[in-house]
Amino acid sequence: MAFRALVPGAVLAVAAFGVGFAANGLRAAVSALLGVLLVSASFAAYVMVLGRVRRISPAAMQGAVLGGWLARLGVILGALFAVDAADGDVAAFGFAAIVTALVVATYEAWALLAGRIRAPLELDVAADDRVGGTG
Repeated sequence: MAFRALVPGAVLAVAAFGVGFAANGLRAAVSALLGVLLVSASFAAYVMVLGRVRRISPAAMQGAVLGGWLARLGVILGALFAVDAADGDVAAFGFAAIVTALVVATYEAWALLAGRIRAPLELDVAADDRVGGTG
């Protein structure tokens, strides 16, 4: 799933660069491109980490979900300050990052509803036990 998410990220990156360039020149285009690439890459890394940690335990999965979300937020916030320090276009970076985050969230929701994402086996067994399943 992580690598499949990079394809829409690449399309968004090209679109963000074009929109940024048309709106405010090369500085905005590069800043918007950085915003999309950062959110897309952090999502792909996050999915890969979750894929590995889900085999350990449900508690490890919960920790990775919360810690990963906070780490992604910290990286994006740090990059925002870096763009500002490098005299980039903060608005273009932020807008592109927000749009990409919304597209990623939509993609995650679609993948979950379409059945492309499943709970790990341990979680499925625990859920069956709670509802009276045979496990």
